[in-house]
Amino acid sequence: MSEPQPGDPRRAPPDPDEILEPLPPTTRIAIWIVGSVFLLIGLIGLALPVIPQAVPLALGAALLSLASERFYTLLVKNVERWPRLAHHLARLRARLHRWLSPS
Repeated sequence: MSEPQPGDPRRAPPDPDEILEPLPPTTRIAIWIVGSVFLLIGLIGLALPVIPQAVPLALGAALLSLASERFYTLLVKNVERWPRLAHHLARLRARLHRWLSPS
């Protein structure tokens, strides 16, 4: 079995500037619920040192940005002063969208 070549689309990282197609309503509702739970776990982790906070906060923010364009614009507005973080969140959002899209 051959390994994917460097130009193969399976290996290419997602483009953070691409426009994402809207997800189906049932998927968006599920994403909203799961993203809210991750965001809540991250916020609880800020108060309790036993629970990690960075990963659940980032994952919850990326999931909620998929479910709501308003949340996405709010997220982009608040992280634009940290371009590296904004780039990582955009890549995570694009990967999650590819994974969750029906086609």
